[in-house]
Amino acid sequence: MISEKAIIYPNVKLGKNCVIEDFVIIGAPPKDSFAGEIETIIGDNA
Repeated sequence: MISEKAIIYPNVKLGKNCVIEDFVIIGAPPKDSFAGEIETIIGDNA
């Protein structure tokens, strides 16, 4: 389940049965990087 209020950046890979709740931000790039440049992986059942 992924909340409509969550922000998920490009190049994020979500495993099976992930729960992403309201106001969560996943994959935000660190300083001096661009969105999608660094891969973010969230495993199954997280």
